[in-house]
Amino acid sequence: MFKKVVPVTKENHSHLFVKGTDNFLFAKDFHIAPIALKEFFRAAAYYPIIFLEEPSSKEFRPVALLGLQQGENLYIDDQGKWLVPYVPAAIRRYPFTLAPTQDPNQFLICVDEESELVGSKEGNPLFTAEGELSETMEHVRKYLTELHQMEQFTHQVCKELKDMNLFTSMNLNFQNMGQNQQIRGLYLVNEENLNKLGDNDFLKLRKSNALPAIYAHLASLPQADRLAQFRRDGEVPPATN
Repeated sequence: MFKKVVPVTKENHSHLFVKGTDNFLFAKDFHIAPIALKEFFRAAAYYPIIFLEEPSSKEFRPVALLGLQQGENLYIDDQGKWLVPYVPAAIRRYPFTLAPTQDPNQFLICVDEESELVGSKEGNPLFTAEGELSETMEHVRKYLTELHQMEQFTHQVCKELKDMNLFTSMNLNFQNMGQNQQIRGLYLVNEENLNKLGDNDFLKLRKSNALPAIYAHLASLPQADRLAQFRRDGEVPPATN
């Protein structure tokens, strides 16, 4: 998605504009999208939400499954239209992102200079004539800050789920051109282990408001069948609740 990410500065970007867009072709090759726990309830109506384990850190992170193989996003048509009402927040932030600084509490707003949404003629300015961040960029700052907080909360809850031994591996089976295929290396929350949690651990998840997200994740898993149907029929099946 990102090609040339640089910090936004008035010295380098005071002449630039950013366009709003309903064209998501930049994400056409994404078969997964990062997703935060606070998105689970809305996203579960359209996407299977699963967890991946990072090979190096052994940490778990949730993603929305957008396709059944790498380079395949079944939720975008040839014109770049997103085919369901909810677009993951990590996709909507483009072409902006945050970069860490030496101060763990401070971040830099960055932009993809090679994005087709950024240019010198069309859209909303990044800076005012006085060299201050524009109203558009203030909205971007707020959005990125909220997204970062959502990601931090998600990371914290995933660590708790791992410590409670709630993740279990799963394989996703589907048919492709009449052939049985399988995606491995996926994880889900083990509902049986969740129900066996001690009172202290269960209360901890309830107090952190993680339980609704966990149940939304479990309810989303049949959406994998919609993906297979979508791939076969070429149309998005109706959302399920």
